[in-house]
Amino acid sequence: MFHAGQKHIYFVMNDRKYECVKRTYNDETQYIFFSEDLKREQFARKEKRFQKELERNQPLLKKTKTGKPLGEYYSSEGIIVAKGILQKIIDDLGNPHINGVEGFFILESSVDTEPELILALYKDKDKAEKLIRNIKEGTELRPMRHWSKWAIMGYVLLVFLTNFLINLTLLKAKKPVVKNVKLLKKYLMKLTVTVVYPPNGFRFHIPKFPLN
Repeated sequence: MFHAGQKHIYFVMNDRKYECVKRTYNDETQYIFFSEDLKREQFARKEKRFQKELERNQPLLKKTKTGKPLGEYYSSEGIIVAKGILQKIIDDLGNPHINGVEGFFILESSVDTEPELILALYKDKDKAEKLIRNIKEGTELRPMRHWSKWAIMGYVLLVFLTNFLINLTLLKAKKPVVKNVKLLKKYLMKLTVTVVYPPNGFRFHIPKFPLN
């Protein structure tokens, strides 16, 4: 459908080249986009995921070749012993996560306009959704029980600033110990401070973060 002779529209956004084909379906306009840069990024992510799976399954491969059981599971009728069977192939094993549509994505809209405008609106909407999700999940935003509009705006602003400072700290740290905000909160809850009183000097405090 993408290469079936429709008019292709080319444009650049955020230093990334896009190719688009428009299609009308049930009073909706479908914008079929393709990006070579996006295709390479998706290939790289899927290849990294595939290599991790190969490394993770290496112990299972050794057990399968030696005939050892892969695991035991309890059931109402007894113990289930799982054994593996190696299915060999003629050629090299390909990446099963690659489906041939890498680099493509479709946006649907009731508005028939320039693809560049539709993509820009989608990116703005996606940024807002990610911001709200990051505020809710990253800082564990609790339900707001306020009647005043200004109280709600102030509450969200404080949470946003807190999240901003946390991410800025993690960004500037060369080797951040904690990258997850929930785990950081857990560490702070277990933070201990040791007060040392030297015989001939001023007292000083030693904070200690538990690492396990």
